[in-house]
Amino acid sequence: MHEDATRLIHFLNSKNKYELQELDREDRTKKNLEVRHVHSKRNLTLNLEGKCQNMQVVVDRFMKNFQILREKGLPNPLVINDKLMKK
Repeated sequence: MHEDATRLIHFLNSKNKYELQELDREDRTKKNLEVRHVHSKRNLTLNLEGKCQNMQVVVDRFMKNFQILREKGLPNPLVINDKLMKK
């Protein structure tokens, strides 16, 4: 994706006004900014997806260990208003 955006920016920068008009791209600066903006959003999205996947792995590991403890006799916690309460 990064390479595609970079190539598109270089392509648009290499064209003169008349060539851009033929492509219906009169404002090359505006198009470059749009491409960079989309590229930045995509990178942020990919980073966020990666962090979410890492967090899910940690949560799954915890739940697996917690389930083992419950099977060994750990009482179920009582949760009221998102707080663990003592029995």
